Amino acid sequence: MKRMNIILFLFLIILLVGCKQNIKKNEEMELKSDIQDQIESEASKNLLVWKDLSEYSNENIPFLSTSYTPKVPHYGVDSQLSNIENIHQFYGLSTEQMSKLAQNGFIILDPNPERAYLHMRMYDLYEDNEYKDIPNFITVDVALHFYHKFFGETLKSIEKKELFPVLQQLTENMIHKTIDLYKIEKDPLLKQDLGEIMVYFSVANQLVNNSYGNIPENLLSVAQEEVEAISKAEGFAKSPLFGFDINYAQFIVRGHYTGDEV
Repeated sequence: MKRMNIILFLFLIILLVGCKQNIKKNEEMELKSDIQDQIESEASKNLLVWKDLSEYSNENIPFLSTSYTPKVPHYGVDSQLSNIENIHQFYGLSTEQMSKLAQNGFIILDPNPERAYLHMRMYDLYEDNEYKDIPNFITVDVALHFYHKFFGETLKSIEKKELFPVLQQLTENMIHKTIDLYKIEKDPLLKQDLGEIMVYFSVANQLVNNSYGNIPENLLSVAQEEVEAISKAEGFAKSPLFGFDINYAQFIVRGHYTGDEV
């Protein structure tokens, strides 16, 4: 009888422990479900809609070669440059330079260092000539330069008006989702990995949204150190996040990104 009571007692203990574990698992599943619902709800508010490939089409724009017949009459330059109507607008030419100008119709001079600041941009000289009513000689590189400027301004506009807001939203969504996953993860190794991912997106979020996000204090300090190193941009240094050397000088703002913070 005593033996039977012990067996029943052990059975009840096992039953209670099993029930307790099931309750704990159910609570964890409900918590995960609630967090997932919250994530999906937040994502639906900030849904990024990408165009379907069917909405795009290739445009076939044929290249039509320009045909023309040169009609500029032949001309020559007098040895004393006397037949150049606006020669009075140019001064300081040496005898050798005047000779080359008469012989070739043009000369190439080194820039005047005292006036170089007036022509810092490629089109400055052309604009200056326009005001002075001096004819411009348009070279091929000028046309290519304007193509370059056009592409650069187009790219800047797309990045600023279209891509940057999407980047802000994407980064914010990622930091929020990582924080939610970090809170419910029980596995120590996975939690450590999620912590590093959280710091990664925290750094990015600080740079594009000016917020580290609501991350734990111990991880926040790592993110702050990383942002400080990025801001200093002093060359190779050990990354607080990755643990190996990074050339932080690569974070120096360059090109058209120097125009404004965006």
